[in-house]
Amino acid sequence: MSDDKDIQKLPTDSDSVRERKRIFLDSYSEVGTVSEAALTVGMKRHSVFMWVKRDDQFAKEFEESKKAFAEKLEGIALDLVNQMKENKDYKHPTLLITLLNANNPAKYRGTAEVDNTARDFIAGLRRVSKESRELPEQNNDNVGIIPYQGAKEAIQKKFGSLKNGNADSD
Repeated sequence: MSDDKDIQKLPTDSDSVRERKRIFLDSYSEVGTVSEAALTVGMKRHSVFMWVKRDDQFAKEFEESKKAFAEKLEGIALDLVNQMKENKDYKHPTLLITLLNANNPAKYRGTAEVDNTARDFIAGLRRVSKESRELPEQNNDNVGIIPYQGAKEAIQKKFGSLKNGNADSD
């Protein structure tokens, strides 16, 4: 945290905004939190987000500061791994992993591919069911067959045949 003395030394006139932004960015790359870095320039975190929103250059520099902090965490992680190796004490550094995930998710967070086949299939069945309910009743004997036939056609269109995995059979 910053001392009140540090905050009082900062210039406050409108010409010094650029300097305050630079001080904030330098601080952020060291401390890694908007709140604490904002204290170094005597402001609230909301003001920082307004800078990001209104100043494209500051927004780019803020992203660079985030990357610098992530690299600092990466260095800590590597030091910790080396220390564990030297001591043959392999702890699970959950907090550090969490921080790495938060600050560099593209590199440290696992990825999962989402397959929407089942969701699309169910949506198709619902659509077919809705369409069949909207059809005028022609013959009461066929009412129960229409949804089944539509569902069967939708399944065959999406997956091929339903028998023995043979796409050619009905």
